[in-house]
Amino acid sequence: NTNKIELSQFTDFMGFDNDKPNGRLQQEFRFKWAIAKKWHGKEYGLQYQFFRSVLLPDILINRIDKSQKEETYNYPAYLRKSSNLDSSAPKFATMDIFKYSNLQIGLRAVLVAFKKDNFRFHIQGGIKLIRNKPFADTSGAQNGKTDSAIFRATYSVAYTAEIYGKTTLSEENAINLDFNAGIMWLYLKDSYYRQYDAAVIDAYNRATVLLPVSYPSQKVNPIYMFSVRLTKDLSKDKDHYVYFSCNYMFQTGKFNTVEKRVTNTGEIIYKVNPEPVRFYNHFMQLQLGISLDLKDLFQKRPTEKKSGDSKIADSAG
Repeated sequence: NTNKIELSQFTDFMGFDNDKPNGRLQQEFRFKWAIAKKWHGKEYGLQYQFFRSVLLPDILINRIDKSQKEETYNYPAYLRKSSNLDSSAPKFATMDIFKYSNLQIGLRAVLVAFKKDNFRFHIQGGIKLIRNKPFADTSGAQNGKTDSAIFRATYSVAYTAEIYGKTTLSEENAINLDFNAGIMWLYLKDSYYRQYDAAVIDAYNRATVLLPVSYPSQKVNPIYMFSVRLTKDLSKDKDHYVYFSCNYMFQTGKFNTVEKRVTNTGEIIYKVNPEPVRFYNHFMQLQLGISLDLKDLFQKRPTEKKSGDSKIADSAG
């Protein structure tokens, strides 16, 4: 368990989503601070560590698109057009806040770690600040400005609880497998935009008549996260590797449909269906990337490894 400065460069070369917001090029910087250096338990049995390590900062930069065209930012606008009871401000679906973020800065702590033979298992938690690319704001249209001329960033806070596991599939070929499963609670922190747990349909017609039961109570339906990754070590010390990963996110909840009616006098009336309907949101990514440990640039590494070192690489904590 050693300190690390990891740089990962990867791309979402395929996304299974109607509007495919996947970042064409992404960078991840992880500063890992090793805390627990000694394993407890039986030498050839199950061993454990408390408060193994902290990733601080854990930074993800996602370049979604270089263009400044209004249609590029249509994803926040769809709820602005919605026929619901609260149409005074543009709204974001919780899933979209995460999917379209272009910067994430966080902290992740490995609270408990277990190890047996070539398998390691973590229980970890974290918090991160999420920034979304500045969105087109139609509030300035009255002053003769266009959507593309008005941009403002929004920020959210996400809390995560995860389990992580890693094992060696082939020591001879230096191939490893790791997995991650967790839950994320995400809260938009903005005085203008509103957050909705809404069904995500497509870029132009999402949630057009939905009034989620979770709003405005601040109760947010969690997002469930799952990922599996294959890695191939590029060095004997296992500090550099290439990887292929599959990430899947899922969210479900209930909402009340809203029926919009126009009376003979021209008055608009909204009627809420008292029976809630369940929605399902899905998002899947396939990623290919390379990860390098940059600590060699700042310190000298020992030429020999101490006996008894784990055969499992220390990537991701």
